[in-house]
Order: sequence, then C-alpha cells, then structure tokens
Amino acid sequence: MQRIGILGASFNPPTLGHRDVVNQAIPHFDEILLVPSVAHAFGKSLIPLKHRLAMLELFLNEWKNHANKTSIKISLIEKMLNENSTTQGPIYTYDVLSALELHYAQFQKPFQICFIIGPDIKEPTIWQKFYRYQDIEKKWPLFIAKENLPIHSSLVREICLEHFDNALLRKSALRQLVGPEIANYIEENKLYRERENICE
Repeated sequence: MQRIGILGASFNPPTLGHRDVVNQAIPHFDEILLVPSVAHAFGKSLIPLKHRLAMLELFLNEWKNHANKTSIKISLIEKMLNENSTTQGPIYTYDVLSALELHYAQFQKPFQICFIIGPDIKEPTIWQKFYRYQDIEKKWPLFIAKENLPIHSSLVREICLEHFDNALLRKSALRQLVGPEIANYIEENKLYRERENICE
C-alpha cells in the first residue's frame, strides 16, 4: 500500500522547523506532498504564492541528494481548488484531503492518505478550529510531529521587521531560521518588510 503524507501550511516562509517535520515524517511515508495555502481558512495575510513556491523549491534541495525512498513534492491542489471555486471563500483542509483522495483513487492502487501536522496545530484550541476536524480524524490518520525545533514562520517575519534597518543582523538571524538559500531569497526579494505580513 502506498503511504502518502500531506503537509499543508502557509510556508510563509518555509523554515527549518518545517524541515524537521518533514524529516520526522520521511520514514513513515512513500510520498510527502507539501501543500501551500492559497485561500487560508484562518484569514492569514500571505505574500504572493510565486515567492512561497520559489522558496519551497529551494526547501526541496535539502533532500535532492539524499538516499531515501520517500518522494517529496509540491502540490498545487489548493491553487486548483481555489481557481475552480465559484466563491471567494477559504479552502479547507477537509476539501484538500478529499480532492487528493479522489486523485489517487483514479490510479486503482491501494493507498492511504495521512495528514501531517506540526506540534502547534495539535493543540485542541487550534485543531478544533479546523473545518470538520472530527471528520478529518475519522477519514484520515494524523501524523503528529514533535517540536524538536521551535521555529515558526511568524518568527522569521518578526525578525525581518525587528532588523528592518540592519541587513547584517537580519540576514544572520534568517540563516538560523530558514537556512542560507531561503535567507538569500528573502533578502534579494525584500520580503516581509511590511507590517501586514507579520499577521498569523
């Protein structure tokens, strides 16, 4: 049976915390899909998808030369659902998982989809805000990662504002949170310098 892990997140930006979650999940799955948010259910302010996708491509470099059998890919399923929607509402995790279930079913091979969540999401006050969270629990197993690295995207955005006028400090701090490649991308594109991007 093919085991498929779904990691949905804003990836605003992808961090070393996200990397640790993926590394925890790798031994348990044949394939891991990274699903960036497009119409966030909690109304988060996000930078354009093109930047988050570019950073996710850099993020994937971590595993390109690793000898593991797990395929790690970016999925644009949420973008597709948003483009096909007749409303301008949010795209919910339940709908993403349902759409992926239909996608893999067409291949007529045994598979199991699992929803990967970070330690922040597992808190009841957060998890229970998810649309149809009880149905998600019934239909798809949850893989709950441990918080080995307490690095969240919000911290990156805060650093960018805190050291707005000090490029040396800003870049040094970013490298510790997202790694050198994504830190360089953030600097080159002057991302997260506006107050609205600090919002969760």
